[in-house]
Amino acid sequence: MSRLSTLRRQFGQYVQDADEFAELVADYDHLCELHASGALPALVLGLGLRADYEGGPLKPAIVLHVAAAGPAKTLPIRSKQGFPIYVEVSEPIVLRPAAEPEAGGPFQAGYSAPPGGVSIGIVGDGAGTLGCFATSQNQVYLISNRHVLDPTISGTTGLQVLQQSAPDGGSTSVATTRFLSAWSATSPNTADAGAALMADQASSGYNRQQLVGDNAFRSIVAPDTLATANETVMKSGRTTGLTQATVQLLGAQMSASAGGVTYTFVNCIQVKNVSGAFQKPGDSGALLVNSSYQPLGLMFSVDGDKAYAIPIDAAIAALNAAASVTDFAIAF
Repeated sequence: MSRLSTLRRQFGQYVQDADEFAELVADYDHLCELHASGALPALVLGLGLRADYEGGPLKPAIVLHVAAAGPAKTLPIRSKQGFPIYVEVSEPIVLRPAAEPEAGGPFQAGYSAPPGGVSIGIVGDGAGTLGCFATSQNQVYLISNRHVLDPTISGTTGLQVLQQSAPDGGSTSVATTRFLSAWSATSPNTADAGAALMADQASSGYNRQQLVGDNAFRSIVAPDTLATANETVMKSGRTTGLTQATVQLLGAQMSASAGGVTYTFVNCIQVKNVSGAFQKPGDSGALLVNSSYQPLGLMFSVDGDKAYAIPIDAAIAALNAAASVTDFAIAF
């Protein structure tokens, strides 16, 4: 499916004129090229829903996030074809596991058969979230972010994964890192994903469900799918537990730093909390799902009340590439 067709599906009912939408996407892609080359000083750019005037109908629009109000004055307010560009203030994004312990609770606890949404971490390092499980070559892997499973961004595999993480008091290794999505500092990246081989391959050694509360679980549902504009989404994460948000930007391109290096990530999903914090440090790696609990993406960064996910198909494709296979699939 082409990028235009994918975005057309994601914006659905909000696309009133297919030709106009195609022109908007073409203008947006041009801005993405400028951003990737360093010619457009934005932290995030994406396609979202905005109204031309207060109280007006929502329609697809180009949105830029900048680090401060000052640079906004030098950015274009119209695209090549004359579409308005909405410039908003954001904060620089840094990818790193959480270093601080939390107050405890079910999402920070240790489990003999860990479910999605709970605390994990590399031995001797910080905390992230177990997103879900996947299978490949008849083996079972836990899935999270690369920056959780490779916190130094060194490309090292063979590391022991704790559940719960060391900051949360854990000391039991449940998996060993095997595959990491490729990153480049000079070209756009499609995923922040990693896979760790489960030590206990038996079904009693892991729980395919998502933790949603104290001794409460919810099964994820096949197939995984696309996030859509303005839909309600959820995630279970180590730090903030079960939270809800609304999809804000699609096809987003963003700059994020890890280990002192800035990386560009493409085709991201931006969500914004409905009430309270949707995501905090330590929630990285959480599985983003829709109201039916179909997988949408892997959460990987946060910016105030906004958070970002890699589409789940991009995460799976990156793991297939890293493992030189074609059969990575979510374990439902």
